[in-house]
Amino acid sequence: MSYGRATASSCACFWTGERVELLKKLWSEPGLSCRDIANMLGVSRNAVIGKGGRLNLPTRPQVPCAPKAASSPPGPQPQRFPKPADDTGTPLPVNDRDIPLEQRRGLLELTTATCRWPIVDPRTDAFFYCGAPTTRIGQSYCSDHYARAYIVRSAA
Repeated sequence: MSYGRATASSCACFWTGERVELLKKLWSEPGLSCRDIANMLGVSRNAVIGKGGRLNLPTRPQVPCAPKAASSPPGPQPQRFPKPADDTGTPLPVNDRDIPLEQRRGLLELTTATCRWPIVDPRTDAFFYCGAPTTRIGQSYCSDHYARAYIVRSAA
């Protein structure tokens, strides 16, 4: 049974002696990437890399990528969640062991609206997930654990 369309790179007859010699010649050319070689031979980049590996060809020097254009606008900034603080504004340490028993969840009790932050070593019987409500549906963690998981560096 065939699971896909046969391509030139999937046929053993594709890598004839002449094509192997051409691959070796192109492989040794400086400035050619595996993508360039693949386009010249009419195969995929992975076919070129795989055949080069099977022929024990030397590793190729890294071809520098073209610099990206600076004209693209910056992407959306990640949302910052404030860390819990006391009345003076000093951040409070989050102690996962103080999570109330009724809030704790097992794996099968998790939903898209509950925090999935793992607490303690999963190999122990004391393992559980935070279970606090998330700030947005589909977000993995509550605001406290989100602030611990995603540290946003300032632009300065």
